[in-house]
Amino acid sequence: MGMGEPLHNYDAVMHAIEILRDETGLALAGERITLSTVGVVPGILRLAQEKPALHLAVSLHAATQAERAALVPAAKKWPLDELMVACRTYSEATGRRIFYEWTLIEGKNDSAESARAVGELLRGLPAQVNLIPLNPTSGYAGAPTHLEAAKRFQKILAEEFKLPSTVRQRRGIDIAAGCGQLAVAEATR
Repeated sequence: MGMGEPLHNYDAVMHAIEILRDETGLALAGERITLSTVGVVPGILRLAQEKPALHLAVSLHAATQAERAALVPAAKKWPLDELMVACRTYSEATGRRIFYEWTLIEGKNDSAESARAVGELLRGLPAQVNLIPLNPTSGYAGAPTHLEAAKRFQKILAEEFKLPSTVRQRRGIDIAAGCGQLAVAEATR
């Protein structure tokens, strides 16, 4: 996580995972490794086919194509409906749940309606939702959701949809890093 899109460099990432799992090295168990993707559909389908021992986390952040495309540029290339088909294929092929990442942005995607929309989107899928209050950065005007709103969102997922979720602790704010960071970089000429 945090070093670019792993599914754009699939073979090298899988090789790195082999090294991490090697008994003569760190010997990490697959249960200790999570591959986090923005939703590169061909890569998710390849994971479904190859079934490597690891967890999969998918950055979702919105429950409609229009909202997701506004937050996640990759959603323009791999629309939400295609992403969800790939996720369903992955879960069915591997028997694993997917961790869906949801950056909570105050007033944008932290409402009860948003919670119900993601609950409906994930209905019937083996899933866990990681709720991540936004880490503010320059270039993005959104504000992090307050803990009370995050807890309300979490309660709706649990009570109405029986979806497990975790509210992540905010870290990396001082260095503009970590989960929940949305940033825009502009190249200077």
